[in-house]
Amino acid sequence: MFNICLTRLKTLIILASYGVIVGFFLFIIIWPKDLTLLFIFNSSGVWFGDVIYASAINRKDSSLS
Repeated sequence: MFNICLTRLKTLIILASYGVIVGFFLFIIIWPKDLTLLFIFNSSGVWFGDVIYASAINRKDSSLS
């Protein structure tokens, strides 16, 4: 039971950091001057990682909202 929770936590951290990295590189490529857009892209990157993680485990945990 504990190992399952730990694995899910690791997966969430990996996907969220992947989303932040992708958002950061998109920011560098598209808008290199605007710091507000960096914040927006990083926020959407974290959101993207969370959505992937939630949809991946939603088949087992239907109580996740």
